[in-house]
Amino acid sequence: MPHGYDPEWKPIGFANDKGEFSGISADYLQLMEKKIGVDFVPYDGIESWSQSLELLHNQEIYFLPALAQNEERSKFLDFTEAYLAYDFVIVTRKEGEFIGQLEDLEGKKVAAPENYYITGLLEQEQFKMNFVYKSGVQECLWAVATEEVDATVANLGVVSHYLNYNGFENLKIAAPTDYPKIEVKMGVAKGNPELVSILQKGINAISPKEKNEIVQNWVSVQFEHGVDMARIWRIAGISAGVILLIFGSFIYWNRKLKKEVSLRKEAEGQLRLSFDEISEQKKIIEHKNEEVLDSIKYAKRLQEAILPPTEMINNKFPNNFVLYLPKDIVAGDFYWMESVEANEEHGEINLIAAADCTGHGVPGAMVSVVCSNALNQSVLSHNLIKPGQILDKTTELVVERFERSIEEVKDGMDISLISVEYKSEGKAVVCFSGAHNNAWIVTKRSSIGVESNVLNQGDFYLHEIKANKQPVGKYENLKPFDTTEIELEKGDTVYLYSDGYADQFGGEQGKKFKNKSFKNLILDVVDKPLNEQKSILEKTHVDWKGAMEQLDDVCVIGVRI
Repeated sequence: MPHGYDPEWKPIGFANDKGEFSGISADYLQLMEKKIGVDFVPYDGIESWSQSLELLHNQEIYFLPALAQNEERSKFLDFTEAYLAYDFVIVTRKEGEFIGQLEDLEGKKVAAPENYYITGLLEQEQFKMNFVYKSGVQECLWAVATEEVDATVANLGVVSHYLNYNGFENLKIAAPTDYPKIEVKMGVAKGNPELVSILQKGINAISPKEKNEIVQNWVSVQFEHGVDMARIWRIAGISAGVILLIFGSFIYWNRKLKKEVSLRKEAEGQLRLSFDEISEQKKIIEHKNEEVLDSIKYAKRLQEAILPPTEMINNKFPNNFVLYLPKDIVAGDFYWMESVEANEEHGEINLIAAADCTGHGVPGAMVSVVCSNALNQSVLSHNLIKPGQILDKTTELVVERFERSIEEVKDGMDISLISVEYKSEGKAVVCFSGAHNNAWIVTKRSSIGVESNVLNQGDFYLHEIKANKQPVGKYENLKPFDTTEIELEKGDTVYLYSDGYADQFGGEQGKKFKNKSFKNLILDVVDKPLNEQKSILEKTHVDWKGAMEQLDDVCVIGVRI
């Protein structure tokens, strides 16, 4: 049964030097396996706590063995009872300024681990702290030890473990906090009550003595990292003094030093052999990486083949922009366009969409090829022109394709799709349908004749047209997609987008950009030419992201009537 974990939350749960899941929660799961006969398998290659949360949202894992419960996590997780509880404490340098309570952190630089329970508590305080966000507790403690920040706040169990490490000798537990104890629980993805019951049964089967042995084993662990050179020099100085004062001990120390030199040479020889082996392994890994990278680059060329050429889009939509920023070399986001010849009932119909497939990188790109082909079939083979009908048929084709797999596949896509039929005098009939992703229409009119959420700024009104709350793909309560028809005038602008732009973390406090800021940005630039809008949106995204990693693929389309 696959599960995630935080690779940096020592000693509760972490990835050891071999990349293996280890720590208190790992020992709990091992003991639970023996007692209830269920195998728990850590997901391979987890690099961050944020990745574990993403894997859970994507249903690639079923539970997380160690985390605290809060309101946000309760929306998508069910929890076992707590099996560990620790107080939160403030950690500072021994020679630092006196800090006796949380309020003393006002105006101070405080290291905070990203997406951790304690960080959420600190961010809600009424007094202001200058947060420096880190990937885990060890990095936070190191930031305090190296004087990058003034303090950090962490649970006592984790702090007690790390204070045994070399490099943290100048740290101290400065004061307790008023926060309730952090209760460590196991969190299970919503909809799996049987798994919650199994985990709780396993926890209950562990005796108090066994629990105490697990905790004591980890909290009391001490590590030696490298050679303490200062200690060696002190010993050498004392030895020299003894030699000068007691000449008779010279032979004894001389023999001892010769033995140490011999051992050192032997160790250096072993170290050289290890370096040679490591160098050889490095060459093999680099070669494999090159092969994988070449394959992904070729996959990028294949994926680009499904994207409509810029000339084709410009021909049908003279005033447009497409902002497309994949997170990786290949992407789960894609944009799509097709044009249908005129018939007796309609003039020429031009269709354009921004789509966001499940996942990103290579898996997302593979899903995007399936979804793009399904869109093409819906329009070209089944002669559909209404966006809602197109998404209905696309859903049918995607589900049919994935049902051929032996294992159940729930992948699909979110999408915003419009059709544009130009009329006389610069007007156009625009039909919209969406799966989770809404459409924004910006105009100087306060009403456009359909139900919408409206945001006003100066002369312009942003009308948000709601999409259906269901994906294109397998879904339990699937309903036909709605089609909303709107009459637009010359100068009106339609925006289609995936969630990657608004969900990007960044800024001074490392928070999400959010849809509200995205809408205000659109209203700020809507009166500018479309190519200039694209440049501003891209620069804003890059500036907001800063040094942080891009969270997801980004796709934003603007079309002016």
